Amino acid sequence: MKSRFVENLFAVVMVAASFGASLAMAQDFPTKPIRIIVPAAAGGGLDASSRLIGQKMAEKLGQQVIIDNRPGADTMLGTRLAKDVPADGYTILGQANGLTLLPYVRKDPGFDPMKDCTGLGMMLTAPMVLEVPPNSVDRTLQDLVARAKTKSLSYGTGGAATPQQVASAMFLQAAGLKGQTEIPYKGAGPTLIDLIGGRLDFTFDGFNSSRPYIESGKTRALGVTGATRMQPLPDVPTFQEAGYNFTYRVWHVLVVPTGTPKAVIQRLSEALKYALEQKDIVERWRSEGSDPTFLTPEETTEFLRKDYVNNAKLAVDLNYEKQ
Repeated sequence: MKSRFVENLFAVVMVAASFGASLAMAQDFPTKPIRIIVPAAAGGGLDASSRLIGQKMAEKLGQQVIIDNRPGADTMLGTRLAKDVPADGYTILGQANGLTLLPYVRKDPGFDPMKDCTGLGMMLTAPMVLEVPPNSVDRTLQDLVARAKTKSLSYGTGGAATPQQVASAMFLQAAGLKGQTEIPYKGAGPTLIDLIGGRLDFTFDGFNSSRPYIESGKTRALGVTGATRMQPLPDVPTFQEAGYNFTYRVWHVLVVPTGTPKAVIQRLSEALKYALEQKDIVERWRSEGSDPTFLTPEETTEFLRKDYVNNAKLAVDLNYEKQ
């Protein structure tokens, strides 16, 4: 009896010591710069939102937040890297819809989103925009579809399971188009460069990264994937308005490796909340049709879980086969 009491007392002491150590770590955290790994090239939507959020989080944390672009292997390169770092809060992963879809597309993605990471918070959700080069003969979505029925058009994506690829696949399916030519890139940034240069017929991108090109006339927007038109693009129809029955929203999320102390996650979550409450971010993202609604780490983890489950059906609907 005495032995069991001693064992129980020892367990309580160890739990209290662990909690105390975690609390102390959170109080001191961070003591050095924090890194956000972005598994895509600079210049795309995920890169843009991560940089802006990182700058604001740094104000709250009192430490520099560095963006580390690690493009390659359909975002799997950077995601695998983020999975294997110490779970101490000093490395965060910025990811998008592909985080919960890649396991249905790749035989060995090298990570399990349900086991290897924990939600930190959502940066934004937003519709996407289909864009064509400035000298394109296609003035409407109907023009593009009609031309695609006579020849194979080229379109750029960020690789398998990325938002650009998924939006493209949903559009082609809704329009009944087959035999089009997908050109994969290491992110939306390089894709836009080739679109502007006329080396692609169309691509999808988030408005937050494409806005300067659309407003300057370097690209032309033909449709948005949201349920309603976007405030800054009042003359650009939704795909549903144009007769193509689908909607799609991209999301940008921050996650940390599983095992990161809860107190540290909470500290980072508070910094993210601070960032999303800043007037310039709210006004900018609202004007771009984006939703900067804050989610707690627990809500973010549950969002990812539900999306992962739903993607089983999406993979079937879009005829994905694991490669």
